[in-house]
Amino acid sequence: MTTSLPTPPLNILIAGAGVCGPILALMLQRSNPNHTITVVERYPTLRTGGQQIDLKDEGILIMKKLGLLETIRAYCVKESGMEFVDRNGKSLMQFGITGAGEKAGALTLTNEFEFMRGDFVDMVHGISVREREILVANGCVRSSLTYEFNKSIAAVAHSDTPSLSTTSTVTFSTGETGTYDLVVAADGQASRTRSLAFGRDISAESFYSLNIHAAYYNIPRLPHEDSLARMYFAPSARMVLTRTGDRPLTQVYLFLMNGKNKDRADHMATMQKRSPHNQKNAWKTMFADAGWDCLRFLEGLDGVTDFYATEIGQVKMPEQNLHRNRVVLLGDAGYCPSPFTGMGTTLSLIGAR
Repeated sequence: MTTSLPTPPLNILIAGAGVCGPILALMLQRSNPNHTITVVERYPTLRTGGQQIDLKDEGILIMKKLGLLETIRAYCVKESGMEFVDRNGKSLMQFGITGAGEKAGALTLTNEFEFMRGDFVDMVHGISVREREILVANGCVRSSLTYEFNKSIAAVAHSDTPSLSTTSTVTFSTGETGTYDLVVAADGQASRTRSLAFGRDISAESFYSLNIHAAYYNIPRLPHEDSLARMYFAPSARMVLTRTGDRPLTQVYLFLMNGKNKDRADHMATMQKRSPHNQKNAWKTMFADAGWDCLRFLEGLDGVTDFYATEIGQVKMPEQNLHRNRVVLLGDAGYCPSPFTGMGTTLSLIGAR
């Protein structure tokens, strides 16, 4: 008969307060209240923006084991399914909702557990902070979970001959330094921590482009827009997706499937490095003649502050390279499946678990 030994208290640093950083912090705090856990986030506040995300398969089971499944259910959007439309908005076909017990490969976009990214982040962050306060109130004086904003990792140093007693020394963007037993890169597809720990070349080689560029933003919802997600395929390998659920805003997703159109791919890659104003203008040009309601979607671009453009791809770090010394990759930083799979959140939960 074997018994598992309790994890000794560790000094743990997590880079990124997005989807997987706070959930890992919560799990670690529950595993040993005496851990010292610090989550750093380069943005000034908790980022509660973003589009819809979902849970599938093991992700649902993990949230249930954490006792959070019914909590997140209360945040689920009321999306009733997906409809394909033509350039005039005429319905071509419609799909319903994939239930929690159905296969993730079912031919639909909408799942039972659909919620806004910001709601999930805010919920998990709040629960982790409240549980820490309860621990302290109950006399667990060593309990420490802190979120530090406007701060990121600038450098990571570790021994080339690691041992059980080895730690990593981290220099922050603020100029401060700290020594940690474990450093977790939970800072997304373009992880800066991954580049610092594994080197720029290995980090860059881990990204596999799908040759698709995407833009996401929200505009005011019109009264006639119902709870169906709508998808439109425009000529020249362009795709438009809108989602409203029961929210006052309409989420707009624009996609350019570049394929062999290298000139367009190079142009969008260049524009992605420009100012948001220039990026918006580039997307307006690309979709000006697309049809459907694209003119309304593009007019709404001018006033939005949550515009985000990116290149869609996957992160495939070799399994043996998911950690280096005291640095470990979590979620999109180490194994990003791309938004098209709908599995990013679930994989982050599996990795954290």
